[in-house]
Amino acid sequence: MAVAHRDQLIELYHGEHRDLRDNLLGLIDAFKARDKRKIKKFLKAVDEEGGPHMRCEEEAIFPALDKYYMDNQLEHLLTEHDLMIATLRKLYQILERGPISDDDVRVAELHIRCVLTHVTDCDGALLLVELLSDRKAKSILTARRRADRESLSICQYASEARGRMLRASSLRVLFGGC
Repeated sequence: MAVAHRDQLIELYHGEHRDLRDNLLGLIDAFKARDKRKIKKFLKAVDEEGGPHMRCEEEAIFPALDKYYMDNQLEHLLTEHDLMIATLRKLYQILERGPISDDDVRVAELHIRCVLTHVTDCDGALLLVELLSDRKAKSILTARRRADRESLSICQYASEARGRMLRASSLRVLFGGC
């Protein structure tokens, strides 16, 4: 018996949330160890592997779940994506500077943990994906294949295809605060 499109979608996203969780936790450990090679490895993994994932969430999954959310919930999810984009940019800035300082470790850990909370919250949204029709799930998987083909990282997606400016609250990550 063929696996339903909805089940494929849930399995795909749950696995990717798990990978993002592990890469984010690895990134925290790499910052604490001040290991620039590992920081770069984990940062690149989050950025590149998360790009098609984030794009499909924003362009297909979130709109499909709109009927289940309160008025401001989708905006909240998009703002959390803004935070992720700003966090990645901030971490790349830290990486490009000289040695990793104690303050860099503290700031990196704070921002990464904020993003980690979003990843775990998004995995909970899969409970709502279970309610989608198989036809809707198939269209989301089609959108995902398109995002995979384009293969934009999170930072590339934000600057080249997203069509949404980062909200002021997320820009604070780049300039201080969380």
